[in-house]
Amino acid sequence: MDTVHGQDNNDNNDNSDNDIDSDLSTTMDSAEDSAADHESTMQDIIYDSDGNELPDVEGDVNHSSDEALEYLKGLIRDHLMTAMEDDQALKHFVEQPADDKAREFMIQMIIIALEADHDIMLAYLLKAALEARETATGDLLETIDEFLRRTYDVFEGVGAIESRDYVQSVLEYLLRKEESDSEATASAVSSTPETGSSITVSFGDEMLTVAFHDILNFFWGTKFNSKCHHCHEDFAKNEPPIRTITKHEVSSIQGEVHIRVINRHLSCVKTIGVFFVPVSHVWDDSIRRANVSGVHEEAAASTLVKTLKDLFIGAEESYSPGVEFWHDYFSVPQWVPATKHCLLLHIPAIYHLVDEILVHMSDVPSSHVWLLLIWSRVQGEITLVQALQKVHIFRCLCESEWMKRMWVTLEYAQSKAACVMDKSAYIHRTLDANGLFARDTFSQLVSGTHNQLLSVFRYAKTFAKSLSLPGDFLGGLANRTDGPRQLCLGEAVEMIAKKDCFLFRDRFIAIQILTDKQVIENNVRALPLEEVEACEQVWKNALMNNDYSPLLLQPQERVVGSNPTMGLPSFLVGCHTFDGADWTLGDLRSSPKRPIISIDPIVQLELDVVGLIERIDYMGVQDSGEIAGVDWAIQYLFSAAAAEEIPLSPEKLVDSMNRVFPFDMIHQQAARVLVNMVFKFEECQERDNNFQTRLKEQLEIYGAASVGEEGSLQRRNAAEEISKALELERHILGEISDQITRLTRSRHVARRRKERGVELGEAICQVRCLTCRCVTLFRLDLRDTADLGHKVFRIPGLSYSEGVENGIGLVVGDGRITGRMFYGPPACDCRFSEIVEIN
Repeated sequence: MDTVHGQDNNDNNDNSDNDIDSDLSTTMDSAEDSAADHESTMQDIIYDSDGNELPDVEGDVNHSSDEALEYLKGLIRDHLMTAMEDDQALKHFVEQPADDKAREFMIQMIIIALEADHDIMLAYLLKAALEARETATGDLLETIDEFLRRTYDVFEGVGAIESRDYVQSVLEYLLRKEESDSEATASAVSSTPETGSSITVSFGDEMLTVAFHDILNFFWGTKFNSKCHHCHEDFAKNEPPIRTITKHEVSSIQGEVHIRVINRHLSCVKTIGVFFVPVSHVWDDSIRRANVSGVHEEAAASTLVKTLKDLFIGAEESYSPGVEFWHDYFSVPQWVPATKHCLLLHIPAIYHLVDEILVHMSDVPSSHVWLLLIWSRVQGEITLVQALQKVHIFRCLCESEWMKRMWVTLEYAQSKAACVMDKSAYIHRTLDANGLFARDTFSQLVSGTHNQLLSVFRYAKTFAKSLSLPGDFLGGLANRTDGPRQLCLGEAVEMIAKKDCFLFRDRFIAIQILTDKQVIENNVRALPLEEVEACEQVWKNALMNNDYSPLLLQPQERVVGSNPTMGLPSFLVGCHTFDGADWTLGDLRSSPKRPIISIDPIVQLELDVVGLIERIDYMGVQDSGEIAGVDWAIQYLFSAAAAEEIPLSPEKLVDSMNRVFPFDMIHQQAARVLVNMVFKFEECQERDNNFQTRLKEQLEIYGAASVGEEGSLQRRNAAEEISKALELERHILGEISDQITRLTRSRHVARRRKERGVELGEAICQVRCLTCRCVTLFRLDLRDTADLGHKVFRIPGLSYSEGVENGIGLVVGDGRITGRMFYGPPACDCRFSEIVEIN
C-alpha cells in the first residue's frame, strides 16, 4: 500500500510531559473535543423541537458566586472526611514529591484550566476547599489538605483528564451524601418485607386463597390455565393468554390482597378495547433467582406480594377503579417455558397496543421525579447553585436500574405514552388539576432532563457530557412528536450496546424490535439460537426494509476479530460483540433513492460509482485540528495537482477542504443559522467579490515558497490566511460551549477513531473518477483490509445527521466491504451506477 504518514508527535504523548503549559494545553484540547462530542449528541433536541433555533444562552457565567462557594464549603465541612475515607476503596495514587507552594500553585493552575474548560463546578469545589482550609483546624484541615494533595497527585501522576475526573467523583460524592443523609429514614420505611402474607384470587367463577408458600407456583405454573374469559375458546399454541390483574371490587380483610385474574386472547383484547396498563420494570434479584431455580423462595414470594400491594395503592389515586395491569411477575408463567417464550415474542404488540404503559423506577425517589417534571417546563438560564443541585438528581435518573436495562428500553420504545411510578409507589400520571403531562410523564421527564443539560453544560461540561452519550436517555426515544420512533439498525446497535443484558443473543431480538415496524403487528420473528446466524437474519431483515446501516457499521480495531473474516459476510460487524461495532453516524435524515435489489443468497445493490482509490495518505490526529493540518492538506493538493499537470484552482481548493475538514449536517445547520456561515465556493464568492482573488493570491504565495525554514514559514502563513477565508476556525456556538470550529470538530472525529483503535491517523485518499478521470480528495474511514484499487461507491440520497448530505457511501474490494464514506458529496457531474455484490 502506498502510504505517507503525517507527523503527529504531540498526539502520542498527551500526558507524558510534566511541563505545566503542556498539560494545561492538553486539558484545553480535550475540552474542545468534549464540547464537540456533547454538541453532536445534543443538537437534535434543539433543532427538532424548536425548528432551527437554539436557546439564548449568551452572557457571562457568574464566576464570583458567593452563594455557590458557601454551599460547597458547607458540603466540604459536612462530608469531605467521609468522602476521603471511602475514596481509599476506589483508587490508590502514588504521592508525587512537591513542596507546599508548588502544590498550591498547581491547584491554582488546575482551577484556571477547569474554568476555561466550562467545568466551573469543579473549579469552584477546589476554590471552596482552598477558602475553607484558611479557617479549618484539626481533622477538617487534615482532610482538606488530603483532598488537595490527591488532586495534585492524580494530575502529576496520571494526567489532567484523570485529575478532572477525580474532582468530579468527589463533587458527586458530596452531593449524593448530602441527599442520602436526609432520605435515610424514609428509605428504610419503604422496604418492609411481606413475608407470610397470603392473597385471595378470583379467577372466573372461583375464588381461591393462595397460601404464601404456593404463590410462585400459582402465578408461574399452570394453576391459572383456562379458556379465554371473553370468547370462551382455547388458547392456540402461538397465541398465549394475555393475563391481566385487577384489584377486586369486593372489600376484603384489612391488609389482605384480593385480586382478579383475567385471561384473554390478544385478538379479543383488541376487539373489545380493554383498557389495561403494562408495567415496565426491572426484575428484583429474588425474582431472578427463583425463576432460575424453579422452586419456591420466600424472598421472591414476598416481592410478588409487595409488588401487588404497591401497584394497587398507587393506582387508587391515579386510575379509575377496576383498572387492569399486565405485569410479568403475574402475567407470565415463568416456569412454563413454551408459554413464556411465546409471550416474549408478543411483548412489542402488547406494549404498542395500549394507550399508555407504566414505567416503574424503583430506585428513583418521589422527590426527584417531582423536581424533574417541574424542571422539564422551566426555560432560561440557571445559576451555578441551581446547577449544583441538579447534578445528583440527573445522575440518579440516568444511572437508575431501569435506564441501564435493555428489555425495558424495548418496552418503552413501542409505547404511545408512559407514566412514572417512583420508589414510593406513587404514580405520576398528571402534574396538576389542569392535566399537564397527562399519560406521558415519563417521556416529559426524560426529554425535559436532556434539555436541561444544555443549561448545566455551561457550568459542568464533564458531567453533562457523561450523560449525553449514545444510549443514555434512551438514545432520543423520548422525542415522541409523531409517536414511537423507529431507529435505523446502526443507531439501535449503538444504543443497545450500552444496555445491560444477560444473553448476547437477546440483543438481536432487541435490534429486531427497534428497527422493524412489522414486529408490532406480526410479533417478533423467532431467531436462530446461534448468535452469528441470529445476527445475519436481523441484519438482512433490515436491509430488506431498505435500511443500509448494516453495511455501514465499522469494526472497532481495538476489539480483536471485530472485522468479519473470510467465511462470514463482511457486513456482519457486531455478530460476536457489539463492543466491536462502531456507528457514530447519528440518525437517518434522508432515505436512499434505490431499494436493495436482493439479500439472498448474496446482497446485491445498485450504487453510484465515485472512483478508484489511487493513493492513501494519513493525516496525524493532532494535526487534524490545527493549522499544521491545513498546511498538510494544501501541500497534498498541490502534489496531486502537479501529478495531473493542472494548476490548483480556488474552486478545487474549497471543494477539497470541505471534504477534509467537514462540518456534518448537525453542525453545518447550526453554523448557517447561528453565525450565517456558508461553505460552497459559489456562496463564498457571492458574499465576497474578492473571495476568489484572495484565495488565488494565497495559493500563488504557497506554491512559490522556497525550500527550507523560510519557505516553510511562508506556507504556514498562507495556510493561516486560507483557513481564515474558509472560516475553518470560526466558533459557531457562543457561550454554550468551548470553541466549536471545523478544525476542532475534525480533530474530535480523528480522536474518536483513534480511541476505536485506528493507529495511522485519518485516511485522506486520492480517488479517480472512472469517467472524467479527475482526481478528488476524500476523507474515508477505512478498515485494515482496505487497499489501493478498491472502489468507492455512493449510496444516492442517503444522509445521516453526523455525515454530510448525499455523502454516504462504501469502499469495496474483491466484493467485501473495506471502508465507509460519510463526507463525500459528488465531486464532478459524472453519474453512473453499478450493480455491487457484497460478500
